[in-house]
Parts: sequence; C-alpha cells; structure tokens
Amino acid sequence: MRNIMTTSSWCRIARRLLLSSLAFALAQAGCATTPPEPVAPSTPSAPASSAPAPEASEDRVIARNERFLIYKPRDGDTLRSIAQDFRGDSGLYWEIADFNGVRAAQPDHMLVVPLQPINAVGVFGGGYQTVPILAYHRFGEQSSRMEVSVTSFAAQLDYLAQNDYRVVALRDLEGFLAGKHPLPERAVVITMDDGYGSLYKYAFPLLREHGFPATVFVYTDFIGARDALSWAQMREMVDSGLIDIQAHSKSHANLSYRVPGETDERYKERLDEEAHVPRDVLERGLPVKVDMFAYPYGDTNGSVLDVLRKRDYHLAVTVKPGGNAFFADPLLLRRSMVLGDQDLDSFKAKLRVYREMEGRSPEIRPPYGSELELELREGERALAFMHNARWGEAVPHWEVLNLLHPEQAAYADGLVEARTRAAHAVAEHLEAAQHARKQGQTRRAAALYLSALSADPGNVEAAQALRDIQEEGTRREYPPGQATGVLLRDESKVVPKGAERDLDSAEKEGRPFSSPHVGKTP
Repeated sequence: MRNIMTTSSWCRIARRLLLSSLAFALAQAGCATTPPEPVAPSTPSAPASSAPAPEASEDRVIARNERFLIYKPRDGDTLRSIAQDFRGDSGLYWEIADFNGVRAAQPDHMLVVPLQPINAVGVFGGGYQTVPILAYHRFGEQSSRMEVSVTSFAAQLDYLAQNDYRVVALRDLEGFLAGKHPLPERAVVITMDDGYGSLYKYAFPLLREHGFPATVFVYTDFIGARDALSWAQMREMVDSGLIDIQAHSKSHANLSYRVPGETDERYKERLDEEAHVPRDVLERGLPVKVDMFAYPYGDTNGSVLDVLRKRDYHLAVTVKPGGNAFFADPLLLRRSMVLGDQDLDSFKAKLRVYREMEGRSPEIRPPYGSELELELREGERALAFMHNARWGEAVPHWEVLNLLHPEQAAYADGLVEARTRAAHAVAEHLEAAQHARKQGQTRRAAALYLSALSADPGNVEAAQALRDIQEEGTRREYPPGQATGVLLRDESKVVPKGAERDLDSAEKEGRPFSSPHVGKTP
C-alpha cells in the first residue's frame, strides 16, 4: 500500500515532537533550579466520604470533541468524580485510568477523558482480552480441599486490589460479550456456588471491606438447611449492592443425565423445572432478577442449553478453567476453581487476562503535568503503534494530538494515515478470512478476524463471524435433543456433595477448549 503521508509530513511530526521534547526538558530544568516552597506539616486525611469531590469545572477543560476531552483536575478531583461529571457514571473511572496509565488524579496534571468506548471487544495487535471467572464453594477457619480459609481468601483479595485487578460483576459480562461495553483491562469476576452459610460468615465481610462484587449461585432446595444461607442473610447481602443471587438449579441433580426409568419426555419436564423453579423462588424472596445459571457439577448438554435459552437465561457458567473473550458462548462461560489446598501462586495463575500476551501488565506512567508533556507522550505512543503496524491502536492517540493542537497539519496527516491503513488492513484480513472459512480453515479464519478487529475494534462483521464460529463449535460439542446418558442411581432425590462433584468435573475438563476459535495472529 502506498504511503499516504509524505516525507515532509513525517519530518513535520518529528520536528514538532522534538520541539516539544526540548521545551519539556527546559521546563523540567527550570523547575529543578527553582527553590521549593515550604511544605506544610502533613495532617491525617479525612475519609473520602466525608467531603464530596468538587463538581468538575468547564474552565478546567482544555479541549473537547465527541470522542475525548482533556481536563486539568482541581484539588479534590478523583478519577471517579471526573467519570461521574463527564460520563455520568463514576464506575467508568477505569477507562480514564487505563487510557492515561495512571492510578489516581493529581491536581493540575492533565488527563485525557474518553467520552466513548475506545475498544469494546478488547482485541489488540498483540492479542485479546480474556476475563477470568473465579469459582469458590466453602470458607472456614482452616483450609481443606474444598474449603478456602479466611486467611487465604483475604490474601487473594488483597492481591487483586494491590495489583490493579478490577473485580467486576458477572452481569457486566453481558455487555462485553455483545460488543457494547468494554471491561477494564484486568477485569476479574468472583462467583460462589451452592449457598453455604460460611460464605456469609467469612467471605461477605471481606468482599464488603474491599468493595468487590460477587455472584452467588444457590440451588433452592438447599436454602435454610443447617449449613446453608438463610433468607435473611441473602437479603442482607443483596441489599449491600455487592452480592447478586442467581440460580444453581432446584435440586443440584446432574442435569446432563436422565435418572433410571425416566422417559425423554419426563427428562425434558425435569430440566424445565430445574430452570424455572429456582428463578420463581429467588425472585419471590429477594429483590433480584434471575437470568444467570451455574450448571450443577459443571455438566451440561444440548437439551439443557435449549431449556436455558427457552427460559431466557442470559449467562451460564461451567467449571471449565480459563478466561472468556468477547466471543465466548454466553451459556458456556469458563470458570476456574479456587481450592483451599492451593497456594497464592496457584491463585495468580488463574488470573489470565490476555491471550497471546502472557505477562502483560498495566502500563503505569507519570501523569501529564503540562500540555507539552501530554503532547510528547501521546506522540510517542502514536508513533510506536505506527512503527509496529498497529494502526487501529494508533488512531486514538492521533485523535488526542489533533484535539490538543488542531492547527498542526502533521498531526492531521498522522490521523489520516492511521485510519487509512487501518481500513486497508481490515479489508485485507476480512477477504482472507472469508476465503479461509470457505476452505474449512476455521482456526486461520478466526485469527484473521481477530487481526481485522485489532485494526478496527468496531468492525461488526469480524466480531459476528467470531461469535458464529464459536456457536458452530457449541453445536458440534453439544448436539440438541438427548441426554448424555443415564445415572446409576436417582441423584435427583439425594442431597449431593456438589462441591466435590464440581471439582471432579473441573479436573476432567482441564483439556484445551474444544471450540475452534483462535490461532496465532498472523
């Protein structure tokens, strides 16, 4: 493809960034020779809730368009307050943090505030985002195979908080899987199965301390039993705003199998009961909308999937370990079991938030102290992405440079170049992917569709093609219309040891994901 930018355009960009760099260096040198002002004695800071952050002032907005604004924070501004003022949702603070590579707002240190999602599908030039879902069962003073000690759980939550993982609600995955709403780069989901009372006693206080949400899957025949959660405990947790209560079936019987003597017709009736009864019971007793399901023992088949679709369940989770990309099947989400006899290193290994980018960590940079520094850093990022042919990732940084200095023709040229090259790459990859798919080369086609999305994360054709490939794999693995087999005994009438059976299923399913989704990006 012919270069759109001329040599003179590249020279103008280089000259402009060089001047910015020199000006920034001179400013830093000047600051270094200026005597520091006296520092007042430090005083204990008041709790964040005691003094609300000031409302953002428009006179602190340096520039804005429909995609971004550049803002100079005041004393008292936080990332959450800025997100609330300009996005209408304090929970979107992480979009500001991730784009700028910062952990907090600092007075007079400029921030770029994205006003629209930048990459809703989490696909990049070097890989794609996967969201790990952690699965717990019981908690206690001591650890055992299926019981996580309160000390271990506290250490795990501390690790998440201290290493920039952002715990999101399972429900948030629905928008991510639809390609509508991005998730934080290091998003993690916490779930808990069965509904043991130890969850309320040991886990809930720690989750509340950190402000971490979690989803609890309860099988309703268990509610109120000696070791189970009570209705009062569940209401308290739901009222906290952190805990969502969802369905883990009615009886915790293995839904993949018919019981002895059960006809196909009765089997389908039982599946329907196991899907709709817990919804009815939980929605009558709690202020929750039940549209998520955890398979007992992690097992499912085509008939179970059909029932969940008919009953309008939106998400369902297995115990197949691993993370979930945006094209994961919403009714076959992967989860990784957290066991009481595993150490913290084993826990860390479950937190795989990118595929093909092992070891990637958030890029934390010093905040932009001035327009010169903002221009210099954004220019460096734009040029680095261009150098590595990651055109789509260069575009937002050229957009920020144009917003900051619309009079600079070189930045306009850079934006045109990045957009044009991205569009060319998308067309090229889509054509190659369509050809590969016709030839039955599904893995290669998927890799090419991912490459197209890395150039244009908003490309609907590539995103839908990946979901279609995933759905084809689901239909092959879970053909509709029949049970997996017949149980040796009628487990529907036995109070099951759900945690142990879930563990067995997880260990058996430790093989790689069978659906033909991705290979290496070419």
